[in-house]
Amino acid sequence: MTTMTTGWITGNHYYETGIAHELAHQWFGNCLTPLTWADVWLSEGFAVYSEALYVEQWQGFAAMVNYMIVSIQNYYKNWAGSQSYIVYDPPPGSYFTPATYQKPASVLHMLRLMTGNEVFFDILQTYFLEYYNGNVITTDFREICEQVSGLDLEQFFQQWIFEPGIPSFEYTYFVKDYNTNPEILICVKTTSNTNTDFYQPVPFHINYRTRTDSIIVDSAPDIPAETIVGPFPPGFEEVEFDPNSWILSRGDTFKFMEITGVYSADNIVVIYWNELWEDFEVDGYNLYRSESYYGPYEIINSELIAENSFLDDTVTNGTTYFYKVNAVKYDDYESPFSYIVEAMPMNFPLDQGILVIDETKDGPGIPGNPTDEMVDEFYQDVMNCEFTSYDYADDGIPSLDVIKNYSTIVWHDDDLSENFIGDNINNLGCYLISGGNLIISGWKTVTEIPDFFISDFLDCFQTEIVSAFECISVFSDDYADLDVNLEKLPSAFNALPYISIFPDAENDIYFYGGLAGSQYEGEITAIKSQLDGTFVLLGFPLYYFYEDGVTGFFDQLLDEIGETGTENYELQITNYKLRNYPNPFNPTTTISFNLTTESPESTELIIYNLKGQKIRILECEESLFTKAEGLGYSISWNGKDDKNQPVGSGIYFYKLMIGNEEIACKKMLLLK
Repeated sequence: MTTMTTGWITGNHYYETGIAHELAHQWFGNCLTPLTWADVWLSEGFAVYSEALYVEQWQGFAAMVNYMIVSIQNYYKNWAGSQSYIVYDPPPGSYFTPATYQKPASVLHMLRLMTGNEVFFDILQTYFLEYYNGNVITTDFREICEQVSGLDLEQFFQQWIFEPGIPSFEYTYFVKDYNTNPEILICVKTTSNTNTDFYQPVPFHINYRTRTDSIIVDSAPDIPAETIVGPFPPGFEEVEFDPNSWILSRGDTFKFMEITGVYSADNIVVIYWNELWEDFEVDGYNLYRSESYYGPYEIINSELIAENSFLDDTVTNGTTYFYKVNAVKYDDYESPFSYIVEAMPMNFPLDQGILVIDETKDGPGIPGNPTDEMVDEFYQDVMNCEFTSYDYADDGIPSLDVIKNYSTIVWHDDDLSENFIGDNINNLGCYLISGGNLIISGWKTVTEIPDFFISDFLDCFQTEIVSAFECISVFSDDYADLDVNLEKLPSAFNALPYISIFPDAENDIYFYGGLAGSQYEGEITAIKSQLDGTFVLLGFPLYYFYEDGVTGFFDQLLDEIGETGTENYELQITNYKLRNYPNPFNPTTTISFNLTTESPESTELIIYNLKGQKIRILECEESLFTKAEGLGYSISWNGKDDKNQPVGSGIYFYKLMIGNEEIACKKMLLLK
């Protein structure tokens, strides 16, 4: 017997989905009665889905889709939150919850997608007639579904009825013969916050300029399932994931190409992009270039690019270029293009010494909030040399036309409330590619620098901020140790918080010194890399350390990079010079040097990787060298090791040796 309150009869349709629900129980729940409480979903799940079917018959397909999203799928997900529930055999006291109402209604909706309308409603009629005026269990319903549809539904019922969780989806696609009769490779992966493995058919729309096709493809956990569909008629525009929300999911993520950095230098442009999908191997990448945003674009690589970067040295200073990249699979299937980026190569003189960029917010002068004058005075004292000042608050983003003139930039940000370095990443990348020296110090500043920038230029792939009030010093094997000046901190601070650390870095220069018992003691808190110039990233604000230590740090570092009034000071006074060009390079660079002797005999050029492993000795017989203007001798390195195997992209050292004496050592960047 179906019972309803008279309050549902309002004349305005407000409670009609509830009426549909209760009337449906006359068929599913009453005429077909679950044999056990474990199978209660066979009553309530069918009644809830009947609400959606009623809306579809009453107001149309679009209204039904909206009802499924709002009143069934989202209702269940909002109720469940981060918890996971199993439809079958709910615990006592939990028989009548969204886990036995809305979730199984969503399962019936997905079953309808898999079988199609005609077969789905044939299943319902057959199931009803087979067990008319009887009792049912879950296995009975599954057997009818398989009998009528001809499908093996063991996995479907296992993942949705007998196991917990809701999947999330990741997907991408590739197109072959885009402009004629495109074939489309669609790749879909499922993930779950439970141990349930979801193998779920997923609907896609193939959108054209004038119409849309619907298809269903497979998805799988661990490794994306691949499905090739087509050919389709010309006019293809895009692939759209489950536009009518047939699938109960935690969300979907489209994996696409993205150019993460484009940096201009002197007659070169260096482009970095993301790996399309770490779970999915591609053949390589194609990079396209045009001198107009609207094209035409041409591929500039002669063969597929295996790495996630490219050095374009076929450009001219002062010309604006536009780039886009895509991935290639199975030779001729191409992913959608990345967004278009632009770059204009230019000359970087780097001949005006040091530029100190003050990004610190002007505070009231209390501990933890210094005035602009207090910070300026600190850097005047610790730098111990002449420099040009740049106030970010007054002058805003420093343009390339400004920074390209300085051989060293010191960027400091000594307040907690404002961080603007993220707005300057592209310009700073151009500066580093051009050989400038960059020193960054700040409070939480590292958190505003994109991960790709730190990985590209510092070969570091993990950063973490330590919020604990525990840092009282930083110490180094190579530079002056620094102690926190507690007088500059608020009285409530017994140490310096919000220090950034770099757990996986190999190019460390400073380590965390904490209060007794600090779990962060010894963590890396400053790193350094060297290309043509030096890049130092400090995970702490120098202003809050005692001046004598900071002065010692700058004295050592500036002397090391030759910033003492004469470029390459140390090399000049010993009458040796060493450089390579181009840098960055791909795949060949020329290393040049001078000697105090007439012949390069007994001279070696040794190349090391970032881990310090020797990978190549360039034979230094005089017959192998060519004279380089102003530098005596030069020899080319083809980017291969002693076994004649190409080495990968990355930072390499090249060391000039005479006999057993190391004369000079520099670093270079191979970008493929």
